[in-house]
Amino acid sequence: MLQVLKEGIMVSRPVEGGEPSCDLWTFNDRVMTEEMKKILSEEWTEDQGRLCLWLAPAFGRIAYEVENGGYPDDLEGLDLDRLEEHLDFEVEADIVMLREIERAYQIAFRFVRWLLDETPEG
Repeated sequence: MLQVLKEGIMVSRPVEGGEPSCDLWTFNDRVMTEEMKKILSEEWTEDQGRLCLWLAPAFGRIAYEVENGGYPDDLEGLDLDRLEEHLDFEVEADIVMLREIERAYQIAFRFVRWLLDETPEG
């Protein structure tokens, strides 16, 4: 299970030294079965690259929590509901942070508009 979470999604940069926005996020066929890919893609019918882009950090975080939670290799005792609740709180905190960033941008643009309006043309 950990191998799927840690290696199931891979990223490649089509051009050496290219921009991260050009990265290709894909399922790793060496690790992911067709059935796994189908299950993951059933609810996300849009671009598979974007699905992989957002699954990668989610998979990585779950793997981190499992590895550092003291679970044995067979993951006996893993409480998925508790782990999901814990990570839901972190996602909520990220959402609040993004709303604050959005608000800060709105304030900054409003300020720049004010500066442009108040600055005498010269």
